[in-house]
Amino acid sequence: MDDKKDQIKSFVEFVLFVVIVFAFGCWLTSIFIDYFGYIIVGGIICGILLVGDLFSHLF
Repeated sequence: MDDKKDQIKSFVEFVLFVVIVFAFGCWLTSIFIDYFGYIIVGGIICGILLVGDLFSHLF
């Protein structure tokens, strides 16, 4: 009977571990997506400004 309890306990611990790791991974991923989203948007804005600056010098 004790073996069964230990199995259930270890299974519950494993499930909790997986859930925590998964939640942490999702959280990190969302931070990275936000961060890279800002980088991409900033890059696009800088690119537009640079292109606009170049065109204003050319014409």
